[in-house]
Parts: sequence; structure tokens; C-alpha cells
Amino acid sequence: MNALEHVTVVRREGAALAAAARLGLDVAVPTCGSWTLDRLVRHVGRVHRSTAEILTSRATSAPPPPARGADGARGADGARGADGADGARGADGADGARGADPADAVGYLEEGLDELVAVLTETDPSAPVWNFSAGEQVAGFWHRRMAHETAVHRWDAQNAHGIGQLIEPDQAVDGVDELFTVMAPRVLARLREQGAASTFVPRSYRFTASDAGRSWLVVLGETVEVSAEPAAAQVSVSAPGGRLLLALYGRLDAGAVVAEGDQALFADWQAIVRV
Repeated sequence: MNALEHVTVVRREGAALAAAARLGLDVAVPTCGSWTLDRLVRHVGRVHRSTAEILTSRATSAPPPPARGADGARGADGARGADGADGARGADGADGARGADPADAVGYLEEGLDELVAVLTETDPSAPVWNFSAGEQVAGFWHRRMAHETAVHRWDAQNAHGIGQLIEPDQAVDGVDELFTVMAPRVLARLREQGAASTFVPRSYRFTASDAGRSWLVVLGETVEVSAEPAAAQVSVSAPGGRLLLALYGRLDAGAVVAEGDQALFADWQAIVRV
């Protein structure tokens, strides 16, 4: 997917998230810890605003950490309690609100979405901008990150009301690729900082998006190694792209995929790669 396609995804998925939120904000979101939908919506609105600010300011380094404790929910962002922009203001989504009344969670989300879409549309994806990946420090990272951040949280919101719709195949495959090359390495880096990753025995996985003809060989140990080589793995996991992405993010359980080989290793994945 290219940057313009990612912007289209952000706009579409953000609107669908807002529509789900209008069905009721007091429901629990079981895929986001103890959060209600109200809190999830505020979280996404805050992430959108902080990302727009990173892009507008052409940030060259990480923004300062939140003023208060971390959110603690499982986001689509690489670590519990972090957010897609890794340093948004505040901790409850109402902090730092501009324009929309913070009491109006849906309005807050929609205003932040409009701001983000406008900034993404105007920003050259090749422009130098800080991001938290080990790859190129360019703005296009944020086009892609916000597409998948918004899509997974859209599913969280719909699922809270029992109407979760799978992410479209091409979009899901791009999300799987981003998870393997950006988000999972970020989780492992944090575990290494905590001294936890040194105990990991390397595990090999063959992940296949059955409706898209894409397959990845992933070795998960102290680091994450990804290739398209047709080598054998300890476990092979396949599903349509939308299901595979959500299962890899821990949104769906092992029953959503077909696993062959050492099936316990997929449970290990979901326990280790907590995103």
C-alpha cells in the first residue's frame, strides 16, 4: 500500500470507529483490558492529534513522555500503555484537547481524525520526520502506522457492540507485514531493556494469509527475523488476512487460525508479542 491508500484507510476506519461509538460509549471493550469504549475513543483521538503534531512540527526526536501514568490498555501500538505516536499528551484522552468539548468523546475523535487526515494528505511521505522504528526516519511511517492503529481499534469498538467486521485483505496483509517488521521488534526491544528477552528460546513460524498469497517465515527469539524464504518452521499458521492480523494482535484466539505443527507456539506468540 502507498501513502495515499493509507490516508484513505485512516479516513474510512476512523469514520467507522465513530459510528460504532455512537451506538454507546459505556460498553466494555474486552480486547483493551479494563477500558470502556469511551476511553478507547478518547485514546484514539489523542493519538491522532499527537501524530498530527509530530508531522506538522517535522519532529527530529521523540516527543516527551506523557505527563501522567500510562493508559494500561492493549493498543495497536506496540506496547500496553503506549500510543501510536509514542508520547501523546496526558493519559486519558481528554488531556490536551483542542477545539471539541472533551466531554463529547465522539466529537473529540472526529475533530482529531479530520486534523490527522488533513496533515497526512499535505505531508510528503519522504519528508524527514522522527518515528520509533529502526528503519527510515520519514513521514510515511506515520501514514502506515495510523492506518493500522485506527483499523484495529475500529474493530475493537465494533466488537464491543458485537458487530466486529474484519479488516480488508490487502490492508490486513500490509498490517501483518508492519507488525512483523516494526511492532514486534519494538516489543522485543522493550523486553530486552527489561532483561526478559534473554530467556527466549528461538521459535520459528510460518504465517500465511490464505486469501492473499502472502507468507512470512518469522523467527522469534531475542529479536525478530523475517523473510519470505520457503523454509520449514516449527509451526505453520494460516488464515484469511483479516483473521490472521487480528489473531497476531491477540484480538482473536487460536480458533480463528489453522495451525499445523507445534500449536503451543502460537500461544507463545500471543503471550510474548503483546500489542
